[in-house]
Amino acid sequence: MPVSDDSILKKSGQWWKALAAFWILVLSCLTLAVTVNFTLSVRLSTIIIISTLALSTVVSALACLAIRCPNCKSRWLWHAAAKSKFNGWLSSLLEAKSCPQCGYPASRQPHEQPRELVHH
Repeated sequence: MPVSDDSILKKSGQWWKALAAFWILVLSCLTLAVTVNFTLSVRLSTIIIISTLALSTVVSALACLAIRCPNCKSRWLWHAAAKSKFNGWLSSLLEAKSCPQCGYPASRQPHEQPRELVHH
């Protein structure tokens, strides 16, 4: 599914995190497929399978924690997975135009500095 340039993930700079997690998970699946389909020693296969599953679990957890609103720190991946239908969480995340918690970017720009008080 393509992601538009006005997606909240792209506007906020969180897109690279989603892409990194996606490609690591794809490589993990390929590693599992190769390991299962090739004759390796039982010990080596077991080590590769357990390591790959552990990596996939850690990457998934980190993505849930790291893909977040720069304004209110809401975890967008976690929110999409928890609040959307089972088969709709990904499209919900990729198509979002604003933060479901605070409305970012309409609510505030991430690097907006508060005005300093001017002393006369």
